[in-house]
Amino acid sequence: MGATLWLIVSLIVVSTKNRNYCIVEKLAEYENKTKWGFWKKMKIYMIVLHPLSNIYSYIDINGIRKSFRALLYYVRLMALLGTSGLFMKNQVKTPITACNLDVN
Repeated sequence: MGATLWLIVSLIVVSTKNRNYCIVEKLAEYENKTKWGFWKKMKIYMIVLHPLSNIYSYIDINGIRKSFRALLYYVRLMALLGTSGLFMKNQVKTPITACNLDVN
């Protein structure tokens, strides 16, 4: 439910407000003006490399629009959840009850 809601909101955002925004270009301009520290560089690497934030980071790359990247991330997430659901057991051997949670 949350992933589907994220996809809908993300498609709205990248289709309207975030269409031509590129964080990499803004950071390249900023880098020329000031010296970057180690943690600042690590933060930028994480923004660019993480698949969720990468959707909003670049302008269209090699013909792949931001909305298509959001859809690809959603399909990837659903495939991961579906695959993990295949290996889930039907019954839990030790059910968690209120008695198990009491700490004396």
